[in-house]
Amino acid sequence: MADAGTRRLRRVSGAAVLAVTWLGCCTALFAAQSRLVDASAADPTLLIELSYATADNFMGETLYDDDRCFLRPGTADKLKEANAFLRMAGMRLVVCDCYRPLSVQKRMFRRFPQPGLVADPRKGSNHNRAAAVDVCLADNDGLRLDMGSGVDEFSEKSRSDYPGLSPEALKNRRLLNDAMTWAGFTSITTEWWHYNDPDGRKDPVMDVAIKDLS
Repeated sequence: MADAGTRRLRRVSGAAVLAVTWLGCCTALFAAQSRLVDASAADPTLLIELSYATADNFMGETLYDDDRCFLRPGTADKLKEANAFLRMAGMRLVVCDCYRPLSVQKRMFRRFPQPGLVADPRKGSNHNRAAAVDVCLADNDGLRLDMGSGVDEFSEKSRSDYPGLSPEALKNRRLLNDAMTWAGFTSITTEWWHYNDPDGRKDPVMDVAIKDLS
């Protein structure tokens, strides 16, 4: 059996390991936050219309304290490339969500605890990593195009493989998917509007208010 001195040494060593781990996590988190960029500064031709900066969303309330779109630098670059692809076709990207604080994710999940529709905050969403966007299409005048359903609509029409849409909506969804995947994003089946940046999937989850980002 270990004596008292050995037990104290083990406690001190364990505390030191925890302190180093905590410091490393905090350093990585601070670095991730400080690198975020405003997507509209990277590409002023993007249409930034964040749903959660208004009450016009599935929660029915304003959840963001700022209407700027913050992303990882690489994710912002991919978004710019996708928008350039679409502009050659006479269209523009409408960005409906970008970085989302974890506290907002928790509020969403408390209201709608449905994994697959709302990400479980215990795991975090790629939005919380500033590595995902919700997007749709507009024409050159900024008028949104028919996408078959609204962004964040909880129905079968929201599935990216839903077949019962108008030819126009199906064409617009295909074009959006072509642009986003060409730029390096990946899609998900349950939400036609949601695209992940695979390069950010291991980034830390963040919970800093949008207004506090520079």
